[in-house]
Amino acid sequence: MKHFWRLFLTLTLFNGAVQADNQDIRAKIGSTFSAPISSGDKFYFVATTGVLFEADKNFKDATKLFEGKKQSLGALTLAEGKLFWGDGLHTDKKSILHIYDLKTKKMLKELEVEGHIERAPLHHQGLIFLPVGPAGLMAINASDFKTKWHAKVYENKKLHIDSNILVVGDKVCATSVYELKGVVCADIKTGKILQVGELTRNPKSEITLWKNHVVGFATEGDLVKPKWDIPADFFIYDVASDKMKMSKELRGFNFFAPLISGDEAFMTLSTGDFIIVNMNDGKIQFLGEFPEPFINSVFMKGSDYCSIGIMGKYMCYGKTKAGYALTVDKRLMETVIGNVMYQDSKLIAPSRVGYYVE
Repeated sequence: MKHFWRLFLTLTLFNGAVQADNQDIRAKIGSTFSAPISSGDKFYFVATTGVLFEADKNFKDATKLFEGKKQSLGALTLAEGKLFWGDGLHTDKKSILHIYDLKTKKMLKELEVEGHIERAPLHHQGLIFLPVGPAGLMAINASDFKTKWHAKVYENKKLHIDSNILVVGDKVCATSVYELKGVVCADIKTGKILQVGELTRNPKSEITLWKNHVVGFATEGDLVKPKWDIPADFFIYDVASDKMKMSKELRGFNFFAPLISGDEAFMTLSTGDFIIVNMNDGKIQFLGEFPEPFINSVFMKGSDYCSIGIMGKYMCYGKTKAGYALTVDKRLMETVIGNVMYQDSKLIAPSRVGYYVE
């Protein structure tokens, strides 16, 4: 995830135009990367500066609730009326887990942990699971915030966990990069590593679930370079059988998980490809190809598959009798980098200046 920071700064130099009705509010917020969390009639989000904001659903006003000391990718989790998020950059060896009480509007706990927290914590069965980068994977009791378990090594190989964490039965699964490359699944209660699905490339992407299979991308892609034709392996790991069901090479990469509908995975790539992969046989259906990297998260607008490129190209495809056809084709005067969401007929896209909303 360190690569997004550098790309974000680079694109800021080339894209000075911002179209919005709420310029002052967007300037107040600053750059964002993660999607906001909805609670009641409010949105909550953390800017890359480490500031927690509360905003109305139309982003007409935003109130600063808390300001952290470090930069953050701002991936939030909402559980039991509390917001959980971490901070720190890829090189940080220590970071903070923030726990904010929405009822009292006060910081409940700031817990220093080893490593860094780039993806959202997971709150499940009274435990808070944390991907702490070079410090591996850990679980904390939600009641007293004491460490339940901490997994750092598997068979003499160090874990480096920067992915989100998924619950699969009585296990939690994540992906490890660098020394140990692959899907790692641990016992929820003890933290014992029960199985590893090894990969040849680094699984740098967000991961998602499909029928108790862990799905994501493994790539050596590096957005700093900027070289967009670096391949990625689209992988499907069967947790039940402890086997890699599929590892299919694609000509581009993405650091967000594909969008799964039925047995199809929709994804966009750094090469500008819009594709659908059949999860059973690996067959690829090309929807389109464009001269712009599409490395933001994909989303659905109704039943249409959509994505926004890093220079603001906004495209959607809808299914027809003959296949798929463009339903949206427009250029946003925005630098969109991060987790895009479409909710309640509203597009909300993180940008270098607050959120673009339409």
